[in-house]
Amino acid sequence: MQVRRGDAGKNYPRHINHSLGRGVLRRPMNNRPLILAVIFCLPAAPVLAAQDRLPAKQWSFDAEVGVVSDYRFRGLSLSDKQPALQGGLTMSHANGAYGYVWASTIEEYGAGDDGDGAKAEADFVLGWAGSLSGLDVDVSAQAYLYPGGSDVNYVEFPATVAKTQGDWRWSLGAAYAPSQRALGHEDNVYGWGGVAWGGESAPVKVELRAGYEDGAYAPGGKWDWSAGVSREFGPLKVGGPLGAELTLTANGREAVEAIARQSFDIVLMDVQMPEMNGLEATRLIRELEAARGLARTPILALTANVMSHQIESYWAAGMDGHVAKPIDAAALYAAVETALAQADDEQAAA
Repeated sequence: MQVRRGDAGKNYPRHINHSLGRGVLRRPMNNRPLILAVIFCLPAAPVLAAQDRLPAKQWSFDAEVGVVSDYRFRGLSLSDKQPALQGGLTMSHANGAYGYVWASTIEEYGAGDDGDGAKAEADFVLGWAGSLSGLDVDVSAQAYLYPGGSDVNYVEFPATVAKTQGDWRWSLGAAYAPSQRALGHEDNVYGWGGVAWGGESAPVKVELRAGYEDGAYAPGGKWDWSAGVSREFGPLKVGGPLGAELTLTANGREAVEAIARQSFDIVLMDVQMPEMNGLEATRLIRELEAARGLARTPILALTANVMSHQIESYWAAGMDGHVAKPIDAAALYAAVETALAQADDEQAAA
């Protein structure tokens, strides 16, 4: 049987709320500023991420790299129960189309006549993800390649539907691999279902999943299952040179939710982010402010793209200034102080 990867106040101190992907600042009841920043990937650069949509005709990119203690796929260890180095790159479009490449070290697999086999797996995927009739839908075509292996490359076509209801999320999926050489000219079918529980107020998140496979890779059929419990630590609040309280959130979605729940004094917004770029995130914040009759929150762009036409696009999206990357601490603090002072002046004149 062959194995492979599938799926994946006043005198009070200021407060800063800092989150992965984007930053936002709010004023507390004591009228002293509070900052929320969302950082994506760069510990020195606050970034502001977004929520559920991408601007039209806009691509986003996301990269990851890491080490897992054991690369397991559908109940089987593909790394001989040893650590595996993994990494990938995803490109997504506003219309839901996406593509990604992903690779992992594996136990030697598919030895040929020379006795040598593949020691790495490389996956290439094209797909579409979006909402249909209230369901989250993901369909794709995936190619699993094993460089150096003999007659082990194959293709598969997975599809998943999922829905979130309150603190619960369920998902159902199936993957079909048609008859091909790597499968001994037989087909293979894998189906799975999962349920997860855990909202923002939950102390932990629990996920259960079970799958059944039948065909070339599992003659006679086989079951697999997994269960997991996880806990996120955050938001994390730390002090900063501005005398501010910095709150860290885990992603852009949490940042937008934080803004919806409370007001902030300033937003530190990264322009390029995988889930949603900073321009669209800014537009969403402006829409929220308009809908709720809220005061305008200063938004600073954090970006390495500082050509004149790019800066104009930031202003057009509703931003109030920018700080160039790589971030210089003094420049960042000065920009924050200036934005806060301008906001105070505007509120006093209103």
